[in-house]
Amino acid sequence: MGGTLAAPRHAGPLYTSGQRHGEHIWPRQLQGLRPRSLAMGSRTGPTKSALFLLCCLGTWLSSHMSPIRPLPRKDLKKTMVELRSLSNMLLDDFRRRERGMQISEEYKPPCFMSDRHAPDNINAAAIQAYFKAMEPFADNKTEIRTIIHQLSKLKSRNVPEVNVVVPTASFPQKSFTLTLLQELASCMGLALQSLNSRPQRAA
Repeated sequence: MGGTLAAPRHAGPLYTSGQRHGEHIWPRQLQGLRPRSLAMGSRTGPTKSALFLLCCLGTWLSSHMSPIRPLPRKDLKKTMVELRSLSNMLLDDFRRRERGMQISEEYKPPCFMSDRHAPDNINAAAIQAYFKAMEPFADNKTEIRTIIHQLSKLKSRNVPEVNVVVPTASFPQKSFTLTLLQELASCMGLALQSLNSRPQRAA
């Protein structure tokens, strides 16, 4: 029965009866090398830097995905009236120069995002993409650029780009122009009717 008792080998950290459940007792040789991140993580949970990054990401997403602040009713109406006037002026001028030209269903832009012809439902991003595609071969470039600028006021922020297939031959380009001008004039007319039918809020 003589001799010394050898302590059994232990693969993991040692525990004592006085320690809290889940707390590790590190060997004396390694106590000075205990990982700092583990010591902090066991007491505070996620680090401050991770929380800061999450907050920044949330702020960035909300600022880039939210729509642009809507225009006041007066400014909205003014923008739509100018777009309708410009498109009608260009449309009349085009018809005088290109008699007999017909519109094409193939080139119609999606003026509204649904069947509801309301000012807040105008698909300004799509219409603007069509006018940008038309600008290189347009005769009235100054007016076309004004239309593009005015449509920017009706757009939502960070809307995906619309891919527009533009005809390359001269005759189809004229049909493209006629169709686009007529659709913009019609679109603004319907949106203005909807706006005027709404009761005006008291200031």
